[in-house]
Amino acid sequence: MKIKNSYIIAMAVTLLLTPSVKAAGQFQFLDYQEFQNLTSGEKKIYIDAVQKVSIAFEDSLSSLSSRNAKWSALFSSPAAQAEMKADNTYESSDNDTRMENAKLSYLIGRIPLYDSTQASQKGDGIKQHIKDVYANAYVRMLKLSKKKMSSTENKYFAQNLKSLRKAQDIVMKYEPGMANERKAIDALSQQFQVQDKSGKKSAPKYTEIITEKAADQVATPHCIYAGFLITKSKCEAPIALPAGFELKEISTKDFKCDVGQGNVICNPLVFGYKNSKTAYCTSKSISPSKECSRASDNLDNAKRLLAMWNNPENKNAIQIYQNELKSLCDPSKQRSSDVLKTCKVVQAQFNGRLQAEVVVASKQRLKESSTTKESILPSKVGGAR
Repeated sequence: MKIKNSYIIAMAVTLLLTPSVKAAGQFQFLDYQEFQNLTSGEKKIYIDAVQKVSIAFEDSLSSLSSRNAKWSALFSSPAAQAEMKADNTYESSDNDTRMENAKLSYLIGRIPLYDSTQASQKGDGIKQHIKDVYANAYVRMLKLSKKKMSSTENKYFAQNLKSLRKAQDIVMKYEPGMANERKAIDALSQQFQVQDKSGKKSAPKYTEIITEKAADQVATPHCIYAGFLITKSKCEAPIALPAGFELKEISTKDFKCDVGQGNVICNPLVFGYKNSKTAYCTSKSISPSKECSRASDNLDNAKRLLAMWNNPENKNAIQIYQNELKSLCDPSKQRSSDVLKTCKVVQAQFNGRLQAEVVVASKQRLKESSTTKESILPSKVGGAR
């Protein structure tokens, strides 16, 4: 009976630690009891993995923001548009709707220029090139229209539709048969642009995208800064603990930065703390979580972090934080496509590490423990006879 009980317990713990039994497409976080079933070394790995979520999120989102800044400039700066020449504008960016919009803007804008060249030169080569460019852009616009885009992307798509409509007038001089495609373009224009009571066309809307007004009413985190999830309209650096933040080891009212250590507080649940009244802090930067990790990387703090995560009085605080991370990456709540793209990358990294370094190790440990008990128990029974 003892053998069976130990086996049942081992199997139960193994199931608790298996990410596959949790919801797919989410962070596979452990709850407090699951965390307590880990060894000290496995707990440290788990805490470090949670810390790396904050670091990876900031790095990935920063990279996307930098790329998007260049993308946005393509719609307003002729000089920036010239940079598109180095890219293959005839090849679609299927996994990046922003870049695809930018490429199409550049490509469609070339048609009037090619037409001007055609007017001053004789020959069918430029005519054919104009038709080819238009055909390429037309097919890609139809394909892009079926993808879910943010409100900003919709606006640029509507601009491209308007330009494509004008480009079609040019192409029809050389290919009158393209008149049939006008209906498809007009249909898309109705889908992405609506008329208000005055008869003027208002900003593009898309039924599958949550409105800006409605989104502002939802307190969904939209970024991470120094380990804190930010719900404000701007991703502001935290200079004090947020309202309601509580940890048994922290004196919330007195908790602050040391003089000369920067004024951005690092989340003590994620990065630890110096003492009950003193936080690890950093200055405003592109990667504040990475700076918090460096500032808090010492053996004494690692011990404090482990004790804090082991403390049952912090169970709710840990659960709230992990739930906020899930909310940040919930497609039904999160309206930023950049954040959702970042979430996919960070979730895969966290879940992969959890599986490889914690779940597999704990399963092997439990298996060895069960095998040892089974091999020892019969000899004791035999010796008692």
